[in-house]
Order: sequence, then C-alpha cells, then structure tokens
Amino acid sequence: MTDVRHKRFGSPEQSVIQLHHVKDAHISGGSQENDREARAVVDLLASMVDDPDYAGASIGVLCLFEEQVALVNEMVTDRIDPAKWEEHELVVVNPDGFQGDERDVILYSLSWDNDIMPRAALSARQADSKQTQGMLNVAFTRARDEMHVFHSAPIETFSMANAREGAIAKWLEHCARVEREGGQRVSVVRARSTPSSRVKLPRHCGLVAWR
Repeated sequence: MTDVRHKRFGSPEQSVIQLHHVKDAHISGGSQENDREARAVVDLLASMVDDPDYAGASIGVLCLFEEQVALVNEMVTDRIDPAKWEEHELVVVNPDGFQGDERDVILYSLSWDNDIMPRAALSARQADSKQTQGMLNVAFTRARDEMHVFHSAPIETFSMANAREGAIAKWLEHCARVEREGGQRVSVVRARSTPSSRVKLPRHCGLVAWR
C-alpha cells in the first residue's frame, strides 16, 4: 500500500484500514451467502462512487467465498450505475480474480459468521498449503490506498478448526492495530498521481479459485 502520508482518496484523517463489524449477520440456507454483510458492503460502495473524495479511485470488492461473490455482484448490478462501474474500474471477485491486479480501494467481505458456517470451511481458506497461502497473499495485498474489511464474526474467532491462529486471524489483528494507530495521525499530505504513474504488482502464478 501507499505510504499513509501520501494517502490519495477518502478522508485524510481516516485510517488506511477500517474494520466494519456487521452484527447479527449470518449465512443463509446452508450456503456461503451472508446477505446482511453483503448489503453493508454495497451500502458503503454506493456512497463511495458518489463521493468526491473517491473521484478517480479504482475500487474492488473481494469476497472470501465464491457464493458471496455472486450475491454481491447481483446487489451491485442493481444499485450501481454502469457508468460508475467503468469510472471506478469496479470488480467483484474472489482472491483468484485479483492475480497480478490491484485497486486503489478494496472492500473485503469475509462472510463467515462463527454460528452457522462450519469452522472447517474457514480453516480451508487459511490452510498451510502453498496454494492457499499464495491466495491469501494475493487477497491481502491488492489495495494501494485504502482497505475496508467487513466481518460478521468477532476477529478473535477467525481461528483454525484446531483453535490455532491462522493467517486470516493474524491479518485481522494487524488490520485492527493499523486502524487504532491511524486515528493518532495528525495530518496527511495529498499526492494524487495520474493513472500512468500507478505501479502494478508482479503477477502471481499457480493459483486456483476458491470454491
């Protein structure tokens, strides 16, 4: 991500990472779809695309589970004007969809609710395998300027099936720490660059889509 002193989008005073705990949100019908969390994501997205502070910002929505991608895509199609999609280079994908790509702002929907979805499903998303850890690396590093992480379960519950702390839990703890420290910043220098000055990350290889 960009040095916080050169934050380009959003309010200069807000942290570059923000956690959004969506309370009383659950998956439905034995699926991976978390309707309330999806609506919270799209509510923020809809406000962003009309906010002058995000003019010219490329935006992506990254969902941990495949069925949540489809649900959020459907909601975005209903609420966001196609011209806004193009203006903000908007995409809604899972981590595999971001291989070698970036956006200025990323909104994450983690879906998992800690009540209904089996913990094994979460463990599978942070297993200690090269492919899974590679996809997590892709997921965690796609934002250049700002991240918004939506989660229905408390961040301390994102552990593995054996109660061991996994990569997602560690990442969420890091996000919480950055958010707390971000509130202590006094000022930020705006340094808006042209699209041609954006730097692309190397393309990751050998990754498969989560299902």
